[in-house]
Amino acid sequence: MYTGNRGDAAARSATGSRRNGFGPTRLFPFPSRLKTKVSRTAIPATTSTKQPSYFYNKAHLDTSYYYYYYYWTAHLNSRGCCMVHALLTKLADSVAADTSDVLMSPTATSLQNSRTNDSNIGMPLSRLPIHHRPERPASPIDDPPSRRARASRRHAALGRISSFTHRVAKILAHFGITIRLPRWIWFSLVSAFLIVWYFWEVHIEIAFYPKGWIESDIKKLEPLSGCFNAGRISPMYNLTAARGPKMHEVQAGVPLRLGMDCYDFAGTIRDPPGHRVKRKPVIYHTYWRADLAPFGERQAWLIRSFFATQDLTSASMVLWSNGDLNANPWIAAFTRTYSGSFETRIVDVEFLARDTALAKSDRLHTNDPKAWVDGDVIRLLVIWEYGGVWVDMDSLLTRDLGPLLDHEFVTQWDCYDKIYRPLNGALMHFHQHSPYLCEFFHIMAESTAPRPGTTDWGSTLYLKLWRRLVNAGIPAFKILPFCFSDGRSCRMDNRLPDPFVLDADTRAWGARREGLGEGGRLDKALGNVFAIHLHNQWEKDFPSRGWVERLLLSRYRKRLSGKKGRDGDTVTEREVESSTTVETPDT
Repeated sequence: MYTGNRGDAAARSATGSRRNGFGPTRLFPFPSRLKTKVSRTAIPATTSTKQPSYFYNKAHLDTSYYYYYYYWTAHLNSRGCCMVHALLTKLADSVAADTSDVLMSPTATSLQNSRTNDSNIGMPLSRLPIHHRPERPASPIDDPPSRRARASRRHAALGRISSFTHRVAKILAHFGITIRLPRWIWFSLVSAFLIVWYFWEVHIEIAFYPKGWIESDIKKLEPLSGCFNAGRISPMYNLTAARGPKMHEVQAGVPLRLGMDCYDFAGTIRDPPGHRVKRKPVIYHTYWRADLAPFGERQAWLIRSFFATQDLTSASMVLWSNGDLNANPWIAAFTRTYSGSFETRIVDVEFLARDTALAKSDRLHTNDPKAWVDGDVIRLLVIWEYGGVWVDMDSLLTRDLGPLLDHEFVTQWDCYDKIYRPLNGALMHFHQHSPYLCEFFHIMAESTAPRPGTTDWGSTLYLKLWRRLVNAGIPAFKILPFCFSDGRSCRMDNRLPDPFVLDADTRAWGARREGLGEGGRLDKALGNVFAIHLHNQWEKDFPSRGWVERLLLSRYRKRLSGKKGRDGDTVTEREVESSTTVETPDT
């Protein structure tokens, strides 16, 4: 009970208050004239009934909240500040709820010993709470359902914010980080974050690049080595055809980051309806390092996608490796089924580089544990020797690449326009003995050696040559937009769903039935782009009921049945089964 305006040290020590009346979680200054001593028996609390309730204090309580509440309740209510008064009521209720050892029990006992008047308030404390209003029957006019629903939503939102801040505090405490801030500051910070997130689109990108590397490897502009001089162009390269008019344009001229613009642009690159374009034979090259992991079903899906989507009257595939893969049951099945369109070869980098600037260079034998650096040099060497298309093993082809093959090209790394690493060679096409490839080899031989396990040759190499070409006034190779082969590398609102996660609602494609099913938005986008780059992740499998299985793998199986190869051999149903259900060897 209240005994006066002066408190003794024992009471303050028992309640956890400091000498000036502030508790350890003080939110606002507390008027010193209301410092009172509270007994450990009963503390008056507010209630909406005529008879006041009591909080029975069984342990230590920080009574500064209640002092603050009673003083400002009376002070504000006397001025009619109902809104602020309601907020203070909520604050007091939340403080009371946080006190686990407080029991609330109504009683009819009057406060005979608590009628000490406070001259600052102008009324006896025993008559608190003074904010009680006479009850009256609620009517639809006074309290319509819409207003109650809005109030309920507001309360739910406040509860979620409070829960969020509590979780953040727990996470920080787990790492030994303690932030003691008043609740109104936490509430303000979270509210400001939610408002900014709702009304604005935030773009934040932070990257750190060594300045020395930028000056020496990026900004430094060297002249071309002369591969485009008339006397050095190989007779195997048709410069007139390479510079001549093309049927399709593959560069949009803008970043294509908004909505489905990139996917829609890819859909415009098609042969005329009803007109079959006869193309020259082209070889598709890919590479698998036998010493890193065994060739299994995940690797086999690229080969299946090739035979299911490309025109086998003009296209064939060569699988390169650093070891003999013919004993592998998957490879044996493909060789038997597609004998006229598929073969394996062992890479001999010394032979492939014999007429290039990399001849007898120690950089041909870079030992990269991730096979990134050696893969980057091998792709350029095999295309230099034979010409054609390079496609990384961790890819799936989705449609015929024929309309793109008028151009020599590399691809955009992603849609973020990385200033120093914007290009990628996961999908590329160059003609045999192309002077572009000749210039690549000179850059590789003269520039800084690549670091093992990096993409120094797979990203900055193409940018270096592009800048040298335009500086010399020579038309550069084309750059395919990101979604043509790498739709996973973009914003959350327009990138392809995760291929290794079972279907879920996504911001870009909608619910499974509407956006991820057959005939949905995702299905149409896959019909426009040319490939999907999976970025390794060899330890993962495609979900059996996911969108990859439904929209790609199952269709590969159907298309392979009865499809004819380049030599006219018909792929029978039995042969397809033998190549798609073969057991992988024990390792």
